[in-house]
Amino acid sequence: MTTYLITRTSHWGTPDDEDEERRAPPVPEAFAITRPHWDTRTFKSEAEHDARMNEKWRARGTDHEQLEGGITRRLEDRRVWAVEAESIEELFRRYGTLVIDYEMFGHPKRGQEMLSVEVYDGYRE
Repeated sequence: MTTYLITRTSHWGTPDDEDEERRAPPVPEAFAITRPHWDTRTFKSEAEHDARMNEKWRARGTDHEQLEGGITRRLEDRRVWAVEAESIEELFRRYGTLVIDYEMFGHPKRGQEMLSVEVYDGYRE
């Protein structure tokens, strides 16, 4: 079994959402897990970030790094929804049309990213 992060186009909630309706899982068998939250930006340097934003890059987070394509920092871990399945094909049979990508807040170089599956059940831009 593989664990996949899961969201739903028509559902914007998280396990810790303050709104009870939005806190509901996107699919019945989803369970909450905790994942590291990496904030990665395409600024060429921390100095560029600080000059363009209203916040010093190092004011938040830990493990600040300069990357080839930008800068990154680790913020507080976050809880997200996940499901287990043997394959993406199994998830497709369960839920229909899917959008598959690496998780949005994973570290771009460390290979810790999980696959994220969005159940595509509505319109989005």
